[in-house]
Amino acid sequence: EDEAAFSACWARGAHLSVTSNDVTAKPLDGRDTILAFYRQVWETGGHGTGSERETHVAEHPHIVETEAGRLLARHSSSFFNWVDGGPNLVGFGQFRDEIIFEDGAWRIADRRSNIWRRR
Repeated sequence: EDEAAFSACWARGAHLSVTSNDVTAKPLDGRDTILAFYRQVWETGGHGTGSERETHVAEHPHIVETEAGRLLARHSSSFFNWVDGGPNLVGFGQFRDEIIFEDGAWRIADRRSNIWRRR
């Protein structure tokens, strides 16, 4: 939830598509729109609060060059919180990112997220 660091990960014209439990949300366009979406998630406790706050455990991404100046990264992540004195699996996600070099840094230009959470 480091807003400045999170914002720096995204290209100015980035696109974000999120499918959660087989429901696809309206795609988000632009770094500012994506940041506003996540700001709301953080402010409303979308990743849990207190003892039920989630920890996301991600694998190292598999990265390949797709064309000059673009990379494709894929990774998975598991989401856990702490319940009754032990870890509880909340869900997991698969992420596909197209990455470009913009303004002197590698940034996400397009992310497609598929997330599954316990209901």
